[in-house]
Amino acid sequence: MPGHRPGGHHNGGHLDNGHHLDDGAVSLAVGGPGEFTSRLGQRTLASRLARTIELEIIRRGWPVGEGLGSEAQLMERYQVGRSVLREAVRLLESRWVARPRPGPGGGLVVTAPDHDGVRDVARVYLDFARARPEHLCETWSALEAVAVRRLSEQIDTAGLTRLRGALEPTAPGARAASPRARSRSVGARSGPVTAGTPGEASVLLHLEIARLAGNPAAELFIRVLADLAHPHDETERLGQWWQHPLHAEIVDAITRGEGALAEHLARSCIRRHVEEATAHRH
Repeated sequence: MPGHRPGGHHNGGHLDNGHHLDDGAVSLAVGGPGEFTSRLGQRTLASRLARTIELEIIRRGWPVGEGLGSEAQLMERYQVGRSVLREAVRLLESRWVARPRPGPGGGLVVTAPDHDGVRDVARVYLDFARARPEHLCETWSALEAVAVRRLSEQIDTAGLTRLRGALEPTAPGARAASPRARSRSVGARSGPVTAGTPGEASVLLHLEIARLAGNPAAELFIRVLADLAHPHDETERLGQWWQHPLHAEIVDAITRGEGALAEHLARSCIRRHVEEATAHRH
């Protein structure tokens, strides 16, 4: 609505209709400012604003490091008050979506999500929900089945080299990335997998399969499973008991292009992983 600036926008926050306005402002809610704010409250409004900004970042291809505007610009664009905007920024920061850049001209900046934080939350939830071994096995198997079939059809020489590299015996920490290196690798998902924990080192082949197949969902889930399977006080005895002979057989089947066999072997291997992890944990 060019030239129209209803009063009271910056007191409690007002987002109406869910459309981009002609002058660049964005509106989300239906109804007048008082009606919306009283019905949903400032926190809900901030949550909705955070999601709107997140969707905009996704639409733009998640441009890490790019500025989204100053506080004043964002208040004007989204037609909200300072308190609502700051609460939305706190939510975005807690989700590793964006963070405020300190200093003059800082504003809000797009960040790369921290997979370690996502893993921690997922692990805690699955522990709380008492996820059973069969749940983990079914989910992992379904994700990896697609990956091994895809690799059997289209893997190249470089990919096979990476798979065979993941078969090398791994002592705890031998191929693990430092926290600094892991931080640098966030968002860069094309290179070989590095294990962030000894638990991950023991499932390195499965992580490499997921990455080569371009399946970040499978890669994240396997990392979560490794965390669930190996409490941190077990790190001294990890690395060997999870290096199954089936790992080499899976790679051989993928090399020969035998997708059905590779899938069967992967499912068998995953079942053993989960069974042994459960036995060691309890």
